Amino acid sequence: MSRSEFSRGTLICIENAEKWMKEAEILAEKGSYGHASALLIHGIEALAQAWICFTLARGSSSMDEKSVKDFFRKHDVKLDFFVANILIHDVGKEFLLNHFKKEDMVKFNILPLINYFDSVKDMVDNKRKNYPKELMEKRNCGIYVDYDYENEKFLSPQDISKEEYLKLKNEADVFETMLSFLIGNPLVK
Repeated sequence: MSRSEFSRGTLICIENAEKWMKEAEILAEKGSYGHASALLIHGIEALAQAWICFTLARGSSSMDEKSVKDFFRKHDVKLDFFVANILIHDVGKEFLLNHFKKEDMVKFNILPLINYFDSVKDMVDNKRKNYPKELMEKRNCGIYVDYDYENEKFLSPQDISKEEYLKLKNEADVFETMLSFLIGNPLVK
């Protein structure tokens, strides 16, 4: 397949993601936060696919790579990519807002950055390990009725709260903004 076809694939994936996310908003406005959350997760996965298509169009990835093929086949690969990007955003923002001093930049002192990243390493590792699984569980809970044998009760998509949906929507919006910036940035092309 040609690089131009992957350029087209990038646009198709972005369009698909935008549809999932818009449909999620419609359901959320009706109070269906479980179904809306499931659709957001589908949109997140479509954005991850847009990124891999973009790297293929640029020639920085090859379709022969197993990891590239997995972006089209495996939920966990797409969700791992999403979580990594959310962590980059959240950890970077926290550092810049609360731990960064202008004088460190002027002096090229990177020690505060190193110390900060060391202090959040366990949190980052934990989120990288567990959050993709939690997202798949949320997606499934947003779609299906299940029975919790331990607590002897039914679980329904209606159990997902507005707050849970809004947290996920914020993360999806951040991810979409990050990828849109990279894909649309002429310096990256």
